[in-house]
Amino acid sequence: MTYDFDKIVDRSCSHSVKFESKLCNQISEEAIPMWIADMDFEVAPPIAEAIRKRADHAVFGYSKCSAEYFESVVNWMRDRHNWTITSEWIATAPGVVPALNFAVRAFLNSGDKVIIQQPVYYPFMRVVESNGFEYVNNELEFKHDRYEINFEDFEHKARDPRTKMFILCNPHNPIGRVWSKEELSRLANICLANDVLIISDEIHHDLVFPSRGIKHIPMASLSSAISKRTITCTAPNKSFNIAGLQSANIIIEDPILRQGFVDEINKTGVGSFNPFALVAAEAGYREGGDWLDAAIDYIEGNKQYVMKFVEEKLPNIRVLDSEATFLLWIDFRDLGLDQWELQQFLRHKALVWLDSGFVFGESGSGFERMNIACSRHIVEEAMNRIERAVKSRMVIS
Repeated sequence: MTYDFDKIVDRSCSHSVKFESKLCNQISEEAIPMWIADMDFEVAPPIAEAIRKRADHAVFGYSKCSAEYFESVVNWMRDRHNWTITSEWIATAPGVVPALNFAVRAFLNSGDKVIIQQPVYYPFMRVVESNGFEYVNNELEFKHDRYEINFEDFEHKARDPRTKMFILCNPHNPIGRVWSKEELSRLANICLANDVLIISDEIHHDLVFPSRGIKHIPMASLSSAISKRTITCTAPNKSFNIAGLQSANIIIEDPILRQGFVDEINKTGVGSFNPFALVAAEAGYREGGDWLDAAIDYIEGNKQYVMKFVEEKLPNIRVLDSEATFLLWIDFRDLGLDQWELQQFLRHKALVWLDSGFVFGESGSGFERMNIACSRHIVEEAMNRIERAVKSRMVIS
């Protein structure tokens, strides 16, 4: 089936955070929003049809996950990720970020520390600190336009008796790395040796570029011992562009950990998915694979366009050759702007609204995160705007 990813969908009157937050952020109406991580693509036809059919039912009472829903998740993990799980391992949550909050509250005590790896998805820091805990940064090392893990530093921090948890991001947001089996095994074995619980955020697991010859490896799939000390956070939200429906599948093999996680959810009274989230997620897992493959190919085409554009026209900027996600990590440091100047330059001169790198950690200063899950026409316009603004600044300088 052919999908029209070139189509530009008007999201201006849809209560979209991405498009309708300009005023409160004092950003020009003309700025192209390429920041928050949702796609501008229409969802897969089976998902749209499932939602329409559910809406036609016209009764929207309390909902629960069916056996068929859990089966669709189990089959997806087996077929897409070569990972054998059971329905019993799955706990549902209204999103991965809520799940991270539940996990830190369920398994940490006063004075405990959590390892994170900056630059990283900024809610990681917020989740830890807002719940009264401390994060320690195993900062990723930027070498030759690629990020690597400092394992010696990681082990040093894991040995601290107050370190009780590690929040992994794989594929990594914002840098786009897909951690290898060797890297994951080394991290996991350090955690096992030091009794550090692993929380693995794998929400971007379906968005790996096949042309790179790389496969996503679920951390918990490495061994039984690792699986029993890992809480894996997954969701259909990024894969199928249904983040607004708020659903996540949290996969926990160990029954004691799973019950502790579920008990924490129950304290909040959050409950199960809404009826539209249920049918949309199941339709995606059962019938959305073809659409997802086509979307990934299109997004990779956008990535290649940006990389070629920068190489040919913007020698002062570098784009990391990401392995996954629909997010690009772009290095603007050679422009000589501090973090606030760069933010203002892009939002008010180039009129392109990206996510500022410093929010992902201090080492992200000078970088910007660009969401390229949109029409190629939008990507082209954004890059042309950046080129004009950069060249204008060089002339003035």
